[in-house]
Amino acid sequence: MRLGALLILAFGTAHASEAPEADGIGYPTVAAALEDLKRRPDVSVRDNAGWTIVGIDTPQERSIWSFTPAGHPAHPAAVKRTIYEESGMVMMKTNALCQAEKAACDDLMAQFADLERELQQRMQGGGGGT
Repeated sequence: MRLGALLILAFGTAHASEAPEADGIGYPTVAAALEDLKRRPDVSVRDNAGWTIVGIDTPQERSIWSFTPAGHPAHPAAVKRTIYEESGMVMMKTNALCQAEKAACDDLMAQFADLERELQQRMQGGGGGT
């Protein structure tokens, strides 16, 4: 899954919201987050290779949530990437809740960190792949 490409396609880089305030995803469990987000009228929900992807694009929040598929080693996990503007630059903050074993959660976060680096390179004109 190319989350970096999803972020660009889903939101581009214009009109980012203000900086996120707190760490965490704002929910006590992955299931509670997914259930609540799916009920919101201001989100888009889609499937991408088994992952549930939830996009929020409102004046208050611009974020993309990635929920692991049932067979993923880090399941259940939710990764929230919030896009915001700070000092005239578009930034991204990644928060996660992973309820699997620590090693699987660490691997998941490393994969998202790699995707974020790739996205930054592409946004800076450094290429970085296919």
